[in-house]
Amino acid sequence: MEPEPLASPRLATLQRAIASGDQGALEAFWHDITSRGTPLIEPDPNDAGQVLVTLLWRAGDEIHNVAILGGFKSYFELASNQLSRLPATDVWYRTDRARADARSWYRVSPNDSLEPPRDWATRTPAFIADPLNPRHFTVLGGPDNPITSHTEIWSVIEPPGATPQPWIPPRPDVPVGRVEEHRILSAMLGGERQVWVYIPAGYKVSHGPCNLLLLLDGFIYARVIPTPTILDNLIADGRIPPTIALMVNNPSMEARIRELSCHAPFVDFLAEELLPWVRQAYRVTTDPRCTIVGGSSLGGLSAAFAALRRPDAFGNVLSQSGSFWWKPQGEAESGWLAREYAAAPNAALRFYLDVGCLEGRGQRRANEEMRNLLRAHGATVHYQEFGGGHTFLCWQGTLADAIASRRSD
Repeated sequence: MEPEPLASPRLATLQRAIASGDQGALEAFWHDITSRGTPLIEPDPNDAGQVLVTLLWRAGDEIHNVAILGGFKSYFELASNQLSRLPATDVWYRTDRARADARSWYRVSPNDSLEPPRDWATRTPAFIADPLNPRHFTVLGGPDNPITSHTEIWSVIEPPGATPQPWIPPRPDVPVGRVEEHRILSAMLGGERQVWVYIPAGYKVSHGPCNLLLLLDGFIYARVIPTPTILDNLIADGRIPPTIALMVNNPSMEARIRELSCHAPFVDFLAEELLPWVRQAYRVTTDPRCTIVGGSSLGGLSAAFAALRRPDAFGNVLSQSGSFWWKPQGEAESGWLAREYAAAPNAALRFYLDVGCLEGRGQRRANEEMRNLLRAHGATVHYQEFGGGHTFLCWQGTLADAIASRRSD
């Protein structure tokens, strides 16, 4: 019986060599892969706009499955996101077609239970980075990270056509701002909230007021996404004026879900407690046109809700893959916030919205519908679809686009 055709030309060549009796083909293959690193990325012979991405694992009979978390499938599709074994070899593989600019990440779990990850805290340690892939993205864990307590190292898929992320690396010739950490007592939320404050290089109280950027999911933007470096580079290149950034955290995952799900008391905390505090401590603008509120996922949803509720405080919304499908308990239809905007008086708000081509269709549709509704109501909307999924890896690249879009629209 003829073997099943392989999508990867490189694997197909290996398969033919082994079938022809080439004793050294397998070892030569692994030597080449080890030297170059995984994944194996090849042009799609049938579509110049796509690439073939092959994930690889080397193992013999001691392994009965190799599950992939991430890559080009939903995180919840472990059973269908497995590697296959090339017969009579120690090569485990999976080849996916993807857009030539589609950046992604993944982790690997040999001999996985394949149970749906209902409890990420107990399932996450089973997944590891690909030891043959030299490109990594680290999500720092710990008690201040409400999303994960474990530090996670993800392997990166970055085709040659991936959109550049030029604002991320520190530059030796760029003045470096400083970051201060504070804890703000909130009467409205009944406890402390951790806040990181980025202060640009050369900041002086005697200078004019700085623009203000307020980012939700503060730990992510302060410790995972290199927001301070991105701001250093943007300011140095004249892409944005001197800007002070507030990165406000939630104390737990439970608090995060509650406070970032269109929660009025949280918006009141931002507008009535946090903004007065920062304006007393630093010289920052009081003009909503020079104030941005932003975040990713639920943070993007919450940012848009904050501007709807308090347009006097927030004139610009930065939403990275915003969860606009969200609805309050008891609502029959998703997209509640879009309906709230449709019913509200028009406000002079400006929006940056993005969503990834690898995100679920429902997520993409919710963002498209939000964009269309806002534009129909006269709002200024800068919208883009990026090559990637619902990941910090991608949001660190589009953050600079989001911050700078206020000056380019």
